Amino acid sequence: VATVEMQRYLPEAKSLNYLPGIRAQQQALRTNPAAIEAIYRLDGQVIEGTRSNTFVFQDGRWRTPRAGLLLGITRAEVIKLLQREGRLEIGDLPLADYRRADEVIITSSTKEIVPIVKVDDAVIGSGVPGENTKALMKTWRTMTAAYAAEPGWD
Repeated sequence: VATVEMQRYLPEAKSLNYLPGIRAQQQALRTNPAAIEAIYRLDGQVIEGTRSNTFVFQDGRWRTPRAGLLLGITRAEVIKLLQREGRLEIGDLPLADYRRADEVIITSSTKEIVPIVKVDDAVIGSGVPGENTKALMKTWRTMTAAYAAEPGWD
């Protein structure tokens, strides 16, 4: 991913105004042509992606920003999973911590959980998805499969 200095207008509101996101993605691609997502940052704090939310794993716990973002459905479910494990902190996420994280993921309804191995020019961890990310993705798949197996989906 590539970070860009900006924030969506009324970030807590889901809207059809995609122009800032398109502009952010274009800026991200100019910085890093391989970037799959632009991550908004403002005043040194990571906020969210143009079409995703983000989490980092560092010092034995997951962290995600608290405010100034669209509270995504997938993010909410991931938060529930991580809170059950007692390994989640919701609060400020400085850009320096984001770049130094052991593991980084983005979440969205269309992408579910995606491991991120490079933020701007910083390689995350060893440059491959980490064990905590893999475990979270496995838990996610188990949870969604169980949900789909419930009666009433046929």
